[in-house]
Amino acid sequence: MIEKPYAVICFELKTGAILWQNRIDSEPLGSPVACGNSVYITTSKGYLHQFDNTNGKVHCPVKNGGFTSPPTISGEFVYLSRRSPDKPGQVRIEAFKTASLASAGSFPLMKYGSENEISGLTPSELMNYSNGRPLVFKGRIYAISGKSLTCYDPAKYTSLWTIDLSLKSGMEAEEFAAMPATVNQKIVASTRSGKVLVVDPVKGAIETVYDLETTMKYQAVVNDGWIYAGSKEGKLISYNTGNPAFTGWPMWSLNAAHNPVVE
Repeated sequence: MIEKPYAVICFELKTGAILWQNRIDSEPLGSPVACGNSVYITTSKGYLHQFDNTNGKVHCPVKNGGFTSPPTISGEFVYLSRRSPDKPGQVRIEAFKTASLASAGSFPLMKYGSENEISGLTPSELMNYSNGRPLVFKGRIYAISGKSLTCYDPAKYTSLWTIDLSLKSGMEAEEFAAMPATVNQKIVASTRSGKVLVVDPVKGAIETVYDLETTMKYQAVVNDGWIYAGSKEGKLISYNTGNPAFTGWPMWSLNAAHNPVVE
């Protein structure tokens, strides 16, 4: 039996009245994600919960642990990262049916940044966590893990290309800081030292690197040619790229739905 000392609560927007509440085992990773009649939540202990968003009833049984990212919902599938049960230090993106949470498939393994990464986070850091979370962009999936940014084909559950920072001159010691974004038809991913990489989504080639010259831990936002990022020291950094067309990711996880899917 899983202990559930935390709660997920649904409020009426205008009055703040509680409409429903239900229990979860630990603090959420990132934000709840609503899609259709369901609300999906990954917790810091690695469980995936699914609730009816009208009354809070459990839609499907909790999937047994090991999940390491907030969920992304695209069409009939829920995508999120999960630790390998038999290969320590590695994770893979897994797909589940939205209606039943039945397993639909899994992608190739990736190296995981740190086994203790999530357990050592503060409550505010858990709220901003997005490492390993899949981005769905024009029929492909993009995700980071440690030093790698990988593009996947969701139809075949195969990888199409990978950027390995350990093989890039001048970036050998780098690690990616947060899930990728998509801006002006490109993939954008930031590193912990503050480099923001602009990547061709088809070829996997790095086209531009912007250096914010600060230690980053969370996802940057991009709007009207400006990159905005919170530093590890608590500063807000703004960087003018000089390109107003470089826009389209105005908040954490894309928009108020916090479901990073762009078709």
